[in-house]
Amino acid sequence: MKKQPKHKYLGTFLAINKKLIRTDELQDYCYKCFSLLRYNEEFDTNFCARCNEWRDRASSDMNSEEHRRHRPRKPFNE
Repeated sequence: MKKQPKHKYLGTFLAINKKLIRTDELQDYCYKCFSLLRYNEEFDTNFCARCNEWRDRASSDMNSEEHRRHRPRKPFNE
C-alpha cells in the first residue's frame, strides 16, 4: 500500500527562502527580500525590517501625504 503524504497543499504558492507563501498573501511580504512586512501605526504604513525601508500601500487618506513628509527616511535609525 502506498504511503499518503501528511499534508496536502491546495492553491498557488511561491516557494522562496525555505517557505511557502500563498499568492494571495504576497502583498504582506517585502518585494525585495520576501520578509513579512511590519506595520507602523504612527505613520500608518508598512515597512520591511530587514531592508529597513518603507513599503507604502495605496491609501485614500488625505493625511497620508502629510505623514510621508514628516516620517524619517528609514524606519530604523542606523
